[in-house]
Amino acid sequence: MMMKWLNDHRRLLPEYIVRSIEQAGQSSLGDEFSVRMAREQLVWRFPNDWGASLSCSSLSRFAPELAVVRWRSEDDDDGFELSYSTGLTEDVIPHVSVSQLALLLARIRGLAIES
Repeated sequence: MMMKWLNDHRRLLPEYIVRSIEQAGQSSLGDEFSVRMAREQLVWRFPNDWGASLSCSSLSRFAPELAVVRWRSEDDDDGFELSYSTGLTEDVIPHVSVSQLALLLARIRGLAIES
């Protein structure tokens, strides 16, 4: 199953994407349940160790939602955690359009480096 929920979002700052996941759901309960288990995720990482995780799944009702993330380690692209301390959001941002994502990525990319 080739998912395309985030195809347009994927075109923004592709040089900073460190994770691109497309997981088709696998279920013995049939195709409809398998689709509900499917998910897609993109993760951007910027030189300031801030980034964004954009995901789309049945949990988000197949609408893209963004979380601001912060890395714990310089050399581990999987070692990030959600952050609500940036002032950009206090939760995930639901229903993110491509134009909203472009603005959010620019703001995240401009966040100060913390020591």
